[in-house]
Amino acid sequence: SLLSLDTRRSKSLRIDCLPCVQAPISDNLLEEMPIINKQTLKGAVIKHNNARKPESLLQMIFRRFYAPFILHPITKAVVVLFFGFMLCFFLNQTADLEVGLDQRVVLPSDSYLQDYYNSVYAY
Repeated sequence: SLLSLDTRRSKSLRIDCLPCVQAPISDNLLEEMPIINKQTLKGAVIKHNNARKPESLLQMIFRRFYAPFILHPITKAVVVLFFGFMLCFFLNQTADLEVGLDQRVVLPSDSYLQDYYNSVYAY
């Protein structure tokens, strides 16, 4: 029964956490919705404009330059090789890590245990 209530909530464009609030309807959402009559949705008249919104500068940069650059086969190979090199390098560096933590670092500088740990590390 909860699934059917959730389906009804999502079909009526209600927000998950606030089902009493209806989400705003965008043109892209209307194009994706399988509604036969896009002029009415739960009795409300929706003004739907078929004209596309102009592409923003960021969208244009990503579509024309960034996406073709990232999806180029040479770029893919360079990214994979770089990742493999960095993985091998950092795996090699893990052998140089010291196990444990110096207790003097953890303690406050005015702790009575500072003298004890200084003596332990001195001998």
